[in-house]
Amino acid sequence: MNEIERELKKYKLDVLLTLLANLSKELFSNKVAFKVLEWKRPIGGFLQTFKQILSAWNLADLSFMAIRSSNDYRSIDATNDTVFRLNNLLHYCPVKIEHPEGALLL
Repeated sequence: MNEIERELKKYKLDVLLTLLANLSKELFSNKVAFKVLEWKRPIGGFLQTFKQILSAWNLADLSFMAIRSSNDYRSIDATNDTVFRLNNLLHYCPVKIEHPEGALLL
């Protein structure tokens, strides 16, 4: 099991999929293919701002991986910060996702 699968197991599947669906609707209603996410975190007494790009394709990949990794009996609610962390793992810890028919998704 890789790092993103372990992280995905922490969240309630229905809450995470709803959050990802709402982000997807926001992207498509604005007719854009990506959104810049911001995450603020205190580091060394200063508030640091981190930015990353979330694409519509990342949302599809995260949704698919969430379904494959679901573990609802001991999950927590997902938030916008959750999407930032998961998107970060998806970008910087690439994993190969095999579709049931054998097509490579990532």
